[in-house]
Amino acid sequence: MGRFLSRIVLLGVIGLGVGYYLDWFSFSTTDDPVEDKMEINVHVDKSKFKHDAGKAKERARNLERELKQQIEKWDRQAEEKTNR
Repeated sequence: MGRFLSRIVLLGVIGLGVGYYLDWFSFSTTDDPVEDKMEINVHVDKSKFKHDAGKAKERARNLERELKQQIEKWDRQAEEKTNR
């Protein structure tokens, strides 16, 4: 159970790092010296996330198409070698 939980935490930290790097969300702070308080805000850019997710899906489709074409090419080459 400990390994599972540590992996979940690790995936969460990686997700936060990637999201921050890709500007899906950002953090800001506001300091109030009179009340001696600090406010921490998280801003999420949903449209950027959706845009990046769409680009990732398109890249995955293109990769799938290229892999299928390469496999078909290898199949044809294997058939030609066996038919000799």
